[in-house]
Amino acid sequence: MRQIIKYLGLLVLIFSLGFSANKMEVWVYFNDPDELFSKMGELFGELDICTVQQSDEGEYYLVLNTTREQFEQIQKLGFKTRVTYEDIAEKFYEMAGSRDPQILRDFGYFYTYWEMRDTLQTLANSFPQISRFYSAGNSYQGLQMVAFKISDNPLVDEMEPAVCFNGATHAREPMGTTLCIDYIKYLLINYGTDSLVTWFVNNREIYFIPVMNPDGYRYNSDSGGATSNIRKNRHFYSGQSSSTAGVDLNRNYGYKWGYDNYGSSPTVTSDAYRGPARFSEPETQNARDFFLPKKIRTQIDYHSYGAYNLCVWGYSGSAEPIPDSITQWEILDSMRAMNGFSTSRTGPIVRVLYAANGTSIEWEMKDTLHNGVPKFVTYAFSIETNQTDFWEGYNNYTVIQNNINQCRPVNIYFTKIAGVFFDNLQPVVADTALGNGTGQLDPNETSHLWMRIRNRAIHPLDSAYNITATLVSLDTQIVVQGGSATFPKIYRKSTGNNSTSKFLIRCSPNATPGAVKQLKLILTFKDDTCTITQGINFSLTIGNNPVGLAESEKDRQTQPAIKLLQNPAKGLIEFEFAQKPLPGAVLNLYDASGRLVKTFEELAQKVVWNGTDQANMKVESGVYFYMYNGSGRLKAGKFILIAE
Repeated sequence: MRQIIKYLGLLVLIFSLGFSANKMEVWVYFNDPDELFSKMGELFGELDICTVQQSDEGEYYLVLNTTREQFEQIQKLGFKTRVTYEDIAEKFYEMAGSRDPQILRDFGYFYTYWEMRDTLQTLANSFPQISRFYSAGNSYQGLQMVAFKISDNPLVDEMEPAVCFNGATHAREPMGTTLCIDYIKYLLINYGTDSLVTWFVNNREIYFIPVMNPDGYRYNSDSGGATSNIRKNRHFYSGQSSSTAGVDLNRNYGYKWGYDNYGSSPTVTSDAYRGPARFSEPETQNARDFFLPKKIRTQIDYHSYGAYNLCVWGYSGSAEPIPDSITQWEILDSMRAMNGFSTSRTGPIVRVLYAANGTSIEWEMKDTLHNGVPKFVTYAFSIETNQTDFWEGYNNYTVIQNNINQCRPVNIYFTKIAGVFFDNLQPVVADTALGNGTGQLDPNETSHLWMRIRNRAIHPLDSAYNITATLVSLDTQIVVQGGSATFPKIYRKSTGNNSTSKFLIRCSPNATPGAVKQLKLILTFKDDTCTITQGINFSLTIGNNPVGLAESEKDRQTQPAIKLLQNPAKGLIEFEFAQKPLPGAVLNLYDASGRLVKTFEELAQKVVWNGTDQANMKVESGVYFYMYNGSGRLKAGKFILIAE
């Protein structure tokens, strides 16, 4: 009996895989999007478009999973085509390196739905103080849409700046799930040891839904197998079969749903079927209800494949301008710099990929009404991962690691800009009033100091206000004498400074010119309704070009004048003091980098330097500096040596 059941199970699996034989992978070449739309008409909206690529010869082409009937229609329209796989199952077999039917139920290095769920539950149990595993609602077939939150108070809605990441809206795209779980692990494991990660967890609410389409995702492992390449959810509508069932969830969101039949399809058997109404599907309803009560500033929807950085709009390239377009392009440029995707694959969906309406990021970005109330605007973007197939990486972890290396920095960046986050642009030494006016902190100098900082937040909500600051020295040779200051309100993407509320610092007379000293600026500020503290480490370089201290009248009376008998001088430099130097006085010579070259002690009224260093090795020609230190009072100057 057991053998009969096993045999019947195998027949069911083979029968279900028979659907994939109806799909083939085809490349369709084109010159520009207008040609596609004008020639194909509404057929374009029916197609299962995997990605858009460019050949080595510079030709653009669609990669389609298509039926024989659709392929013949495309050929009749006069497009140049290439059949790469008569059966898309063959492509998976090549990647897997096996035809064993059981491997179809295994996602290899990717996570199945069950592995994703169990992994996140284990992580939540291991890090209960900073994470929460919960459900964002059930799918059509009753599976959990697993949500995961990381924060220092994960069970409390603190209304801290929020960021969200999701994957597997399309069931055959497991790379997005893997990238979500990678970032979850990175944050949890590095909390308490990495200062930036710790700050994120303490001052952000970080949300994940790694599988937005549980039913379709499960079907690709448990029922149809990975070769079935199911894209939609598993909500059966009249006229659909097992292989055509469901709705494309990324055509079912509320904004511009059903705008036209190019960017989505009204045909129930199409892989781009948009559903009978906006938000008709439990999964998109869950996503909507998950977002609405939160102030999620930034969002990444992970999709596969083709290496694209995408923003709105997808439904049209001309119907309305990109909202806050300067900011959106700044974000896209930053994404591109981090993940290395090409400029031609970075931009609005409709311009660099293809037309798509009813997408998630368009609804997230738009302040549409819900029950009469405008929803919160989220700066939402999509990344199409860097693969050559949905399942590439199944048995090659290098592909997955490459995508992690490309996308984790973008995740970190999106977490930064999801609220106020300050960068230190530069400290300014304001030593005109109290010091020598060089703009550098020199030994034995007292000076004011002010900081220029930048608010990296991108959302209009995230201005920093009520900013107070404390300066802390991390080096004993820098003493903070006045360590409190205030900053004015700093808007998103803007800079501010405390030039009207400066710090006061003093440098030890024993500090070496060129030495780098560490300090820390601790900022406390309001972001929306939250009070946040952020520390910024920075450095000061002591006297890069020592040019002396402004002398008081007492200094002039007690310190001898120094004269260089010849400057520039060849071979020998002669220093002559107007009076005998004080006991214990020292004359130090430095090169242009601030490196100590020579020290003279027990000074006579005339000191001669022969152009050698402490080891009696000849030095090179160049600019040098002297510094005379007598009883803690300094005199300094510059001279030029022409070496012999």
